[in-house]
Amino acid sequence: MIGSERAKEIALNAGVDDDYLREFTVALDGFSAVGPDDDGGSLPARAAWAIFSHRAETARAGRIDVRGIDRVVERLAALPPDEPVLLFPLENAQRVYTIFIAERDERLIGCLQCPETVP
Repeated sequence: MIGSERAKEIALNAGVDDDYLREFTVALDGFSAVGPDDDGGSLPARAAWAIFSHRAETARAGRIDVRGIDRVVERLAALPPDEPVLLFPLENAQRVYTIFIAERDERLIGCLQCPETVP
């Protein structure tokens, strides 16, 4: 498994086309891993899809702006169900991000951005 520093490197080199992810990669050095474990977490794609598609629905219902969630859910749905997906939550003073990486080929799936505090 890769650590959060490698996850940040993958995000930086992914050639992103999303404004929020570009903003994240520009400020990447100011972000640190959330929690004591620098290795992130791992889920099969189908489990990640189930969790984050539900979170997308609840965020919309609560009018919480979670940028990138629809794209991440779409990309998770396109993966083979048992494909291992790595998740890396990172934070700074203003925002919390979660980077999603396909473990097999260390490819960026996407990134979520939400405010540090949710109304």
